[in-house]
Amino acid sequence: MSKHVLIIGAMLAAVIASTADASAQSSDTAPLQLEAKIPLGDVVGRLDHFALDPHRHHLFIAELENNSVGVIDLNGRKTIHTIRGLPEPQGLAYVASGDALYVANAGDGSVRLFRAGSFSPAGKFDLGADADNIRIDAEKNLVLVGYGTGALAVIDPVTRQKTADIPLDAHPESFQISTSTDQIFVNLPKARSIAVLDLMTGQRRTSWRMVHEANFPMALDEDNQRVIVVFRKPAKLSVFAQENGKLVAERDACGDADDVFFDAKRQRIYISCGAGVIDVFSTEANAYQRVARITTVAGARTSLFLPGMDRLVLGVRATDKEPAAVWIYRVGTLSRASAVGEERNDRSHVQAPSHEHPAPASSHFLEVQSEPPARRTGQHSFSNNFPTFPCGSFCPELTLAARGNAGSPSDGSTVQALRNTRRVEEIAHGRSTQSNWSRRSWRTLATAREVVMPLKILGVIEIPASAGSSFDHGAFDARSRRVFVAHTGRNSVEVIDHDAGRHSATLPGFPEAAGVVADDGQVLVTNRGAASLAWLDAHSLQTRATFKTGPRPNGVAVVAQRGLAIAACIGDETHTATLHVLGLDGSRRHSIDLPGRPRWCVTDATTERLFLAIREPSMVLVARLPELDNVQHWKLPSAGAHGLDIDHQRGRLYLACDDGALIEVDIGAGMVRNKWPIAGVPDATFYNPATGLVHVAIGEPGLVQTIDPRTGDSAQVMTGSGAHTTALVAPDRLYVFSPVHRGILVLADG
Repeated sequence: MSKHVLIIGAMLAAVIASTADASAQSSDTAPLQLEAKIPLGDVVGRLDHFALDPHRHHLFIAELENNSVGVIDLNGRKTIHTIRGLPEPQGLAYVASGDALYVANAGDGSVRLFRAGSFSPAGKFDLGADADNIRIDAEKNLVLVGYGTGALAVIDPVTRQKTADIPLDAHPESFQISTSTDQIFVNLPKARSIAVLDLMTGQRRTSWRMVHEANFPMALDEDNQRVIVVFRKPAKLSVFAQENGKLVAERDACGDADDVFFDAKRQRIYISCGAGVIDVFSTEANAYQRVARITTVAGARTSLFLPGMDRLVLGVRATDKEPAAVWIYRVGTLSRASAVGEERNDRSHVQAPSHEHPAPASSHFLEVQSEPPARRTGQHSFSNNFPTFPCGSFCPELTLAARGNAGSPSDGSTVQALRNTRRVEEIAHGRSTQSNWSRRSWRTLATAREVVMPLKILGVIEIPASAGSSFDHGAFDARSRRVFVAHTGRNSVEVIDHDAGRHSATLPGFPEAAGVVADDGQVLVTNRGAASLAWLDAHSLQTRATFKTGPRPNGVAVVAQRGLAIAACIGDETHTATLHVLGLDGSRRHSIDLPGRPRWCVTDATTERLFLAIREPSMVLVARLPELDNVQHWKLPSAGAHGLDIDHQRGRLYLACDDGALIEVDIGAGMVRNKWPIAGVPDATFYNPATGLVHVAIGEPGLVQTIDPRTGDSAQVMTGSGAHTTALVAPDRLYVFSPVHRGILVLADG
């Protein structure tokens, strides 16, 4: 073959590859699809890192050369606030345990704290110089900040004190915490190395010398024990084994990389680069093959992957043509290789079909697997090498048997949970024989919070005419700072001024008030005795509209930014159970029949999917909003699905079931991840994103059981007989509606 033929062939191959890349970026199956551009306002210069408040759906961006932090409402797709006067902010982190935003500043080496709800200052740490990246160890409740010429500062977010310094050989850039191996991996570009630290002691285990230079971004693949690093000199993607630092794979990458993320669900790597592109690599079969190069804007090198929302956000600095903005990319479908094998297994991984061809309702059993999820080979297959077969009447029994140690606690773990509760009681009453908890060493911080601390009773807010009455659900509206309570026994709604800690109004005219939800100044109340849904203004307390529903409406949800109201109706002797989605402006209405009695419901972080607990057959019904199509039935291994809440950040549902179990469900994979025993028949269930704890109200004998889903530890606090419903006021209050106390028992959480 002649040299000319070889050259022409090579050129043709390059053209074909380039065309394929362009086609991939424009098709509906592109790995990243540009969905929105949110202007940041009058912001100039370099942008730096992001953070997410999953409770409020607020995105924070460090506007480094503008000396400010922008606050974006992801629901409304707009910038809502700017925190100014910051000396070159770089690293950001939202710390749920304190409901605070941490901002690391290069200009003066400070870390400044702001209340996440009001953005008002809440504290400051002076680290000395060049405060940079921030990481959160949620399991041990620690904040780590890289700074100066070489150190990680360890901050206790509860006491808001710096408790330790971990020395390093050079200024740390990106670093990541491996909870599976209790290690911290730290990029040290100036030392041309990666430091490996012991998470428990803070001591250095080893250092890996690098061949290339400028190792800035880093990510971890915990399932495969990989450290993913991107170099700038030369532009390389390098993958190392966590165990020994051995190079596993290396590929050419885009230039001037500053952020890299690993998408475990799709087995992908996303790299954002100042060269004006995002590189997407597939890690399937350890190939580490680049599957897309997406053009952005020169200098747009910082990003954040939001796995719970299936989004990637990119900071784009201002140009002559466009203002500074945050670009939001929807994460596309699975790669072709994995889509073939996964399409049947996990419908939530595949883009929803068009409205013209809605998918029929499907039903699949929620498999119980330990996290991380094992790769599945067929529908309804089990982990631990159990055979694949369709789900039938024996599925619950077989699944529980197949699960073994990965799922439901054994009798031994139940005993351990009781031991944990007794241990908490000993600590609370000063009977502990263990070492003094006040010692603030690194090791003490890493282990002292492994036991769930019980809720603390602060006092009672009395409600008029509530002796011997009955309450149902309640909700807190953050905009008005009010709690609204369904006073079922008095056909009314009670209003509590949270900041003043007192009852402020009784609103009559709500026959058998049952469900209550609130969002952004909008309050919805289901009236079981009138087959209606009332819409209230949280500020004026006036009823804005009343909508007819099916008989006996129960569970309710509101999506204020989309103007949607959702009501789940129990039905009666002549009417089946139904689910309704209503437009608050009266323009839309969608309804479907339900397979059983509905309980509570919630929406996902994107407000695109609804999750509804069905009592019998015990399941989670999943439907797309607002049309209520793409319906799925996720059967549960425990009877009587009842209380329900969602952890938006991790993508987890928590369902309290009547047969005495709390179930954790992965909404991305559609699988049960854990099951814990509870002390009776539950009702209202809340997940607190500020503490990471789940609170389940149990009416008889009258208690709230608190479970830490990270450890399985449990604690209880006695309330009163008949106190079966609650309202969470994040970050640190739980209201228990108690007829015995003639009103509300106020508990402190954390």
